[in-house]
Amino acid sequence: MATVAEIESKTLDELRQTQMLMESARWVFSLEDATAETQLQAAREKLRVQHAIVSLENAILGELRDRLLANEADLQAGRTRLETARQRLEGVAQVLNAVTGFLDVVARVVPLLLSA
Repeated sequence: MATVAEIESKTLDELRQTQMLMESARWVFSLEDATAETQLQAAREKLRVQHAIVSLENAILGELRDRLLANEADLQAGRTRLETARQRLEGVAQVLNAVTGFLDVVARVVPLLLSA
């Protein structure tokens, strides 16, 4: 059984493919010989497809917004923890740079001591 997200995604994909077809040169040329009624119906259906895409995208964005707001406190706490960890890593990087510099000096000195 498909999830809601999968159904939404597949529906949007199909609508977008339909929109691309209805905007293609092939579609436009096929309508040239159609009756005025058919051309009008094609224009209406194209608008309905575009409206469906926008409506579905807005619904998905609304769900995402609701989920973000529902988890806002946890997201903020996670961002704070990540920032702290990143700062610690910057400190570690500074220590590693200092150690590397020191080891570079030791690597130059040790051969001199061994050859003496």
